[in-house]
Amino acid sequence: MKIRNLTTKKDITETTEIARSSLRKALGLMFRSGLKRGHGLLMEFTKPSKYAYSIWMLGMRFPIDIIFIGPDKKVTDVFENVPPLSFRSSTWRVYSPTKPVKWIVEVSAGMARKSGTSVGDRLIFD
Repeated sequence: MKIRNLTTKKDITETTEIARSSLRKALGLMFRSGLKRGHGLLMEFTKPSKYAYSIWMLGMRFPIDIIFIGPDKKVTDVFENVPPLSFRSSTWRVYSPTKPVKWIVEVSAGMARKSGTSVGDRLIFD
């Protein structure tokens, strides 16, 4: 599946893995050695929420961009070049949306900028 920014008319991903189970969503991209350019992970949730869905970088080995998407498929928040968090790190940061979201996309660092994706943009995906 491809994720496309309808506002900028640019692709965010060419290939998108879908995390359907709770465990898969909780793991996200943890413990992977990297992510190919143009690939991403889409997490879909049953009910939109502002408080229930957040991303943290524990166990990550590479930086990513995090895109939060509302139920209307508009981008609510974009966090670019989010650094990995090691098990020994004393700095813990949780990335949370400012509005209710139904989807979260994790992509290689730089893909949000490359696609021109920003808050308010409308996305399309199956």
